[in-house]
Amino acid sequence: MRLASVVIAASFLPVAAAAGELEITGHIGPTFPFYEQEFAFDPGSLPSIPGITVTQEDIFRLDAHGGLALGLSASYQFTPWLGIEARVDTADVGVNIQGARYQIRTDLPSPLPDLVSELDLSSGEANLHRIHPFSLNLRARSEGRTRVGASAGISYLPSFSFVIEQDATLRIVEPLPVNVGTAHLAVAAEALPGEEDQGRLGVNAGAFVQFGLTDHVSLQADARYFHFQEQTLSWGLPQVAGGLPLVEETIVKAIASRLEPVEFNPTFFQLTAGVTLRF
Repeated sequence: MRLASVVIAASFLPVAAAAGELEITGHIGPTFPFYEQEFAFDPGSLPSIPGITVTQEDIFRLDAHGGLALGLSASYQFTPWLGIEARVDTADVGVNIQGARYQIRTDLPSPLPDLVSELDLSSGEANLHRIHPFSLNLRARSEGRTRVGASAGISYLPSFSFVIEQDATLRIVEPLPVNVGTAHLAVAAEALPGEEDQGRLGVNAGAFVQFGLTDHVSLQADARYFHFQEQTLSWGLPQVAGGLPLVEETIVKAIASRLEPVEFNPTFFQLTAGVTLRF
């Protein structure tokens, strides 16, 4: 983000020397994602293991919610009303994980009773790399101590990825309840917007109000909407570490490796506030 900020500021130096007004704004605030609020993964039937039956008791879900937005913009007013704006925004996204549970029934030789275990993929967290669109906009703004304006244009979205992490706990349910062990599961997913029908370009539009403190410093409030095409999240190979028996560890890997690619909607709205420096 630091390099992008320098590039944005440097791109306006030639026009800053001409007649007009240069503004640089830093801002921060919450995001409100328009993602599908729930992702449900059903790995379907698992590979057959002789003498062992695996039954899925519920499904694995990811619930997305908004986080913190940061950004930097540089704008140049050719006239008191009309200008251009370059900006870089970063949107943080939180993802809550609801784990799935699986019943594992092992057939034992008679007269021994069957061994029934429960594999619980517990709640966890997802580390989603910040979404950081770059935008170039046309901008209109009023004059005066208090200024109102709007800007809109094209945005570019680089690829992004995230990693989900959660614990997998094995418990014997029958014939005698016993906790067996816990392993740590990590699965990475990546969206590559360069895929067919999933371009990197989108649009953004917003409105802002500036409250002048001095001739060169203002407080600014900004509301902005970003729209991009849906992206396909493709899952990588699962990594399992910890204390599960070999059969159960194999089942955990089989569950994670059969997650289907999902559609992810990187469209969001943000409300930010910041400081504008005017030159």
